[in-house]
Amino acid sequence: MMHTARFRIEGMHCASCVGRVEGAIRKLPDVIDVSVNLATNEAIVRHSEDVWPDVFRAVEAVGYHASQLSDSVDLSSSKATERFQFGELARPAAPALAIVLLAYFVESVPLAPLWMLLLATAVLLASGREFFVNAARSLRHFSLDMDVLVALGAGTAYLAGAWSFLELLKSGFRHIGHSAASGQCGSDFTAAVLIVVFVRLGRTLEAKARRKASDAIGHLLNLQSPTAHVLRSSGDLLAQES
Repeated sequence: MMHTARFRIEGMHCASCVGRVEGAIRKLPDVIDVSVNLATNEAIVRHSEDVWPDVFRAVEAVGYHASQLSDSVDLSSSKATERFQFGELARPAAPALAIVLLAYFVESVPLAPLWMLLLATAVLLASGREFFVNAARSLRHFSLDMDVLVALGAGTAYLAGAWSFLELLKSGFRHIGHSAASGQCGSDFTAAVLIVVFVRLGRTLEAKARRKASDAIGHLLNLQSPTAHVLRSSGDLLAQES
């Protein structure tokens, strides 16, 4: 006998994530079919036997989190996700703005490249760590996704800025802010942090759009009539509560 189960999948951000989750669930012996929706973070699994524990373990094994999904629309979860993404955006925004200003006034601020190095390091460790952790997980499974691209871009820019900073150290702190390497530091560190900020901005807007879609679905479900009327050929009118 075939059964259908619904799961909420957390941590997906692109089509590659969908393919990885679908592949992990489809390999389970009692799974007949699986469909993963990126827009709703939902997986619908058709199975012959109880597969709940196996699905949880399979999804966790590829780096995501699965939980039981009820038939009702979880509006509070969508709002919580939106608040979380907004917090993740706000956290690196202030240091990123400071780095942009320091890069612009690099010759006027004492030890500006050093401050940019410290701020960029803080941003990547605090707000960019998720991208590097997820990228390592994806590479461990021999796959490429958005997190790999973000980690590659931000990491390369940061390392280029750090290299320029080391070149400045060779000439001594007295020359910091008065060489081409100082300007290069500013450009590289700015690129590294802005990659993180813009990706966070995109995910915040995505969470907001998903919440609005969930709200719309919830309102449509509330319009559903709780009573069904059946008119028989005999003229009897029956009412049944749903």
